[in-house]
Amino acid sequence: MRYILLFLLGLFAFQAFGQQSKEISIRENFFNNYIYSQNGKKIKSEEVKLAMTNYPETLKKYLTGQRNMTVGSGMNVATSVLLTAGTIFFIADNYSIRSRNVFLATSTTGVIMGFIAPGIREEGKRNVSDAIQEYNYQIHRNLGLPPNQISLEVRNPYVVGWKFNF
Repeated sequence: MRYILLFLLGLFAFQAFGQQSKEISIRENFFNNYIYSQNGKKIKSEEVKLAMTNYPETLKKYLTGQRNMTVGSGMNVATSVLLTAGTIFFIADNYSIRSRNVFLATSTTGVIMGFIAPGIREEGKRNVSDAIQEYNYQIHRNLGLPPNQISLEVRNPYVVGWKFNF
């Protein structure tokens, strides 16, 4: 009888833990962009967003990180375009005063953006990484509980505290 109960308990545990969300892992590719995978299979960022829908704070951090990464990359491209366009305009306009002023304005703007863009991109990468880590922690922590539960904590300083989950 004991073996039958252990066997049934093992089946129940396998059934309960088999239906949980899977862990998401990230790695960088050659161009320093994140590649997401779940169970060794590549997934897209839309699937990561879909997996995080049960955890709104984590999803908000993930979306903020994605936006910052996009803005940082765009600013890097804009820096290159500004510096190149200013130099070409300076050379093509026969070194006039106007071309010098345009060159100085575009170069200054490009250099300032070039200093700001990597910081914004790294902040976005950090937010995305933190969101993935929070998501993985939450799915491991809440094995048998629904993700959006309401909890009420009752404490008395002289007695052991109780916690009720709804």
